[in-house]
Amino acid sequence: MDESESPGAAGYIFEFVRSAVQAGSLVDSLPPIADPLLVGIGQSIGGFITIIQEEPSGYPGSADVTLVVIPKMAHMHNFTDTRIELWDRFLKWLPT
Repeated sequence: MDESESPGAAGYIFEFVRSAVQAGSLVDSLPPIADPLLVGIGQSIGGFITIIQEEPSGYPGSADVTLVVIPKMAHMHNFTDTRIELWDRFLKWLPT
């Protein structure tokens, strides 16, 4: 592949993530998460998670999966104002 055919850094990262979660990958050999889990997802994530409402089904070992969808939040959530909403929601979710 010459430079003109290169997908660039974003393309390589996407391919790595895509291959890491395919059947037969390392993910399949890891033990399932059995603890309570808060999944915080940005509504603007697009491309990475196609059906946000199905994301909790990826954690079948946990009996308590809380899904939080933050409007206007994308991948780099800790670098924007949306981090306040996400972290506030996380603190409310934690057991007292």
